[in-house]
Amino acid sequence: MTCPLTGCRLTHAESDPLRLRCVLHSDQNRNRVARPSHDAYAHALHGLRPFCSKPPTAANRRPPCQSSTAATVIMAAANPLIVELLAQTDDHKIVATIDVVLKKLEEDGLAYRLSIPPKLVGVHPCNRDGHGISATEVHSLGSDIVGMGWSWKACAQAVCIEDDPQSTIATYTAHMVSVSNGGLGRADQLQVQFGSLACGHTNRFLCAVLDAVPCELENLSVDNRMSSSKIVANDPGLQDALTNGLKWLILKAIVGVLYPTLPDLVQRAMQATGLAQRAENEVQLLQRIQGAAKTMLARDKTVDWPTIASTVGKGRPESVDVEALIRYVQKWGGLPHGAFIADLNAFHKVYVPAGRIIPSSTFGALADLRLGPDELCPLFACAVLKAQATCPHKAVESRVCRFIKAAEITTLQSSSKKKTVVEAEKVLAMGRELAKQATIEDAVSTKLLGKLDTMMARFVMGKPMTVECKSTSDVGHAFFTLLKDASTAELKNPWQPTVAPKPQPAARAADPPQMASALEYDEAGKPKGAPRAVLQGNGFFEGVHVRTSKGQISTIKEAPDRPLFSVSACLGVE
Repeated sequence: MTCPLTGCRLTHAESDPLRLRCVLHSDQNRNRVARPSHDAYAHALHGLRPFCSKPPTAANRRPPCQSSTAATVIMAAANPLIVELLAQTDDHKIVATIDVVLKKLEEDGLAYRLSIPPKLVGVHPCNRDGHGISATEVHSLGSDIVGMGWSWKACAQAVCIEDDPQSTIATYTAHMVSVSNGGLGRADQLQVQFGSLACGHTNRFLCAVLDAVPCELENLSVDNRMSSSKIVANDPGLQDALTNGLKWLILKAIVGVLYPTLPDLVQRAMQATGLAQRAENEVQLLQRIQGAAKTMLARDKTVDWPTIASTVGKGRPESVDVEALIRYVQKWGGLPHGAFIADLNAFHKVYVPAGRIIPSSTFGALADLRLGPDELCPLFACAVLKAQATCPHKAVESRVCRFIKAAEITTLQSSSKKKTVVEAEKVLAMGRELAKQATIEDAVSTKLLGKLDTMMARFVMGKPMTVECKSTSDVGHAFFTLLKDASTAELKNPWQPTVAPKPQPAARAADPPQMASALEYDEAGKPKGAPRAVLQGNGFFEGVHVRTSKGQISTIKEAPDRPLFSVSACLGVE
């Protein structure tokens, strides 16, 4: 076995069951090696990542041999002072507390500083309370960085943590990138070794530049792809960051075991000081509220909502109504699994333009809907939020989406609207079942279901649509058409369109009987069939009804004794 960070050969050692022992060996020109002992303590920390006690001096470089003798480094299980500090932490003191804790970890040898190439750093699952990183926010941040110039001071508080032996961070990062519709570039699960807790958006921007991801922002791209040559022009600092990576404070993997609440507290502290470069949006706050509620349910079998409101609400501007967000989670969050907000989050990260704000009144109006047990509509509530967040630019005022008014949402509880809402919920649920049967990638599913949701919300709310729909079934049918094109599976369409067919052009009259292509003449030189050709040229054929000069209606018919129409009578010709 080798050390994932340094590539060193790892050996086994026994130690005190209450401590974790790393034995460092070296022989001649071989590199230093280390491995946690397999004693009782290490067994209790099953799966703990092996690591060298001292980090390499540069990224991807093994440390030089420092001694020809074995050395033993004993690492204390947990620092009581750090445990006490973390136990007493609240949002009011979180920044100061985390500063002290990080300093103590460095003193304890559980944290070190190193520049790491961007592609080696993934995203920790706790980043933004599980929201992860948004492609639109990454691109927007990158545009700001290029516009204002690179600053090492702005990302001086970059913090990450080593991945665990189960590759939790690498797995999470690979999935997050795979559903980003290409906006976050690529992530090699075998390459990712760390997870960001602060400055993750900045690092992901560097990765996006290296991968030349699709991008429509003019100051970042050439031919609709990020261009490193354009981005780093006249900016040596940014070129250095792309080449060597950010300068990180790295927490060793064991820190996440000894102090399990620390990763979340670190990322929250950095957000509180504005060092995360992007403030939390409403969906991220929903994630935080629901995450806290799930933790309380699992631990206490009940949820202390006032405590959550106090914790999440601290430091928020008055425009953010945390109480409305909590009421939304209580009614439509889908506790304990939280699948509905997870679905909203997956869509929001990829398809909602950076910086847009869903007003608190939207969440409040949805939470306050008075519906019966058989009329509940969590999927439709989520669809309304998606439609609001992706509304046309002309409906956005000072970054706030005003597409769907709270008063319009209130009308959904009227007797005339309830039936339509229930039908819409059934279509949205069926759409998700079909997406599972279609065996399509998560990114494609998120895109198509997002299309279904926004179309349905627009239809029910009476908003402009790009597809003509007269019923919820028509919306489902439009979705099925898109799904069928994206899947190779055999799918059955449960919806039939009810839109009246567009009027077809009137049927063209039957082609007239075939005429001779040229006049024929008899042996005497007289034309044969000329009267027929003349009549046909004027629209007279066998079976046509005509009115005589005397007002009588007759039918043209073939004369039995000659190949000419007998029309003299009906035309009044003597």
